[in-house]
Amino acid sequence: MKSLLVSILGLGLGAGMLAAQTAGKAGSSSAKAPAGGMAGAFGKVARDFEAAVGRGDAAGLAALYTEDAVLMPPNAPAPKGRAAIEE
Repeated sequence: MKSLLVSILGLGLGAGMLAAQTAGKAGSSSAKAPAGGMAGAFGKVARDFEAAVGRGDAAGLAALYTEDAVLMPPNAPAPKGRAAIEE
């Protein structure tokens, strides 16, 4: 279950990052995301997510979610809560 979850989450994050990068290129070529604020916070979470997936660290990955988070993997039961996400 952990490897399936990590794979699904990794693919989702990768697709989201690719979409965001592609959308940024569609506008002005000189447009840059602000270093701080929401963009900076998202970047940190994305890097932490990628690092946890790369290490196969289910606990580190689950720590990025709130205690009441619900994952919605396709064609699978939805784990509810940080502990269930870690499993």
